[in-house]
Amino acid sequence: MSTQGYGDMNLKKDIKVHTNDPAEKMIKLMITGGVKRFARLDPGIISLKGVLGKPIIAKMTISPTQDNGFDIARVRVKEGQYIRYNIKKIKDKKLPYYELTVENTRKVPGRFFDLIMIETDTSPKRQINIRVSGYLSN
Repeated sequence: MSTQGYGDMNLKKDIKVHTNDPAEKMIKLMITGGVKRFARLDPGIISLKGVLGKPIIAKMTISPTQDNGFDIARVRVKEGQYIRYNIKKIKDKKLPYYELTVENTRKVPGRFFDLIMIETDTSPKRQINIRVSGYLSN
């Protein structure tokens, strides 16, 4: 079961267990538990809004929330047609964090959406999905 997007929340899930007991062929169970936040994104999404011909850049801080931190193993972009990105590791006294910079490359007015997928080196593997939205006007 994926817990992505449920950080700092309680999650409830109903499951069905099939048995070989003729009296109770199926038992319903409810699983409840807290989900620890893996990383803090500030701001929560990347918004590229502005006027064509002017630079449109947004920055995001990606900070680990657990004591051991993480490193970035790979970064992928779903579409990548209208954005350019750069990610750099910032050394801190506590835990290193990352600064993501995203820049608009679209040359015509309109809206666009994309997704930046950051894979970490943790075990089990965890992926951070960052939504990108853009709106460009004349």
